[in-house]
Amino acid sequence: MFRQYIPSKRHKYGVKIVCATSGYVWNALVYSGKSDPIPDLGHSERVVMKTMEKQLDGGHILFVDNFYTTLPLSQELLKRKTLLCGTLRQNRKHLPEAVMSAKLKSGQHVARRNGRTVVRKRRDKRDVMML
Repeated sequence: MFRQYIPSKRHKYGVKIVCATSGYVWNALVYSGKSDPIPDLGHSERVVMKTMEKQLDGGHILFVDNFYTTLPLSQELLKRKTLLCGTLRQNRKHLPEAVMSAKLKSGQHVARRNGRTVVRKRRDKRDVMML
């Protein structure tokens, strides 16, 4: 059985499905436990790479939420001619210290670039980070 327990959800038990969409669903994966490891990638990165495998190398832009957005995933997708855009969690590894430690006032922003990858932090009512 591959029933998933997610304590933060209203319905705590269920089947976890990851979908790739662009107006319609063109790929979906049912989570059924640990998958084959891809070297140097974590769980969320493996899920994205597996879901997107047929769309890679096509020059697409992938928009994801903060669960999936990581710097290693962005770099891996760039190798496969795919761009990544998404909000970032502040506790992610490999983020530039200058962006992480910046104390901003409302309306201010700071960004750091490494090649084609940009990490940006903006302050509105709270800090919002993007990759």
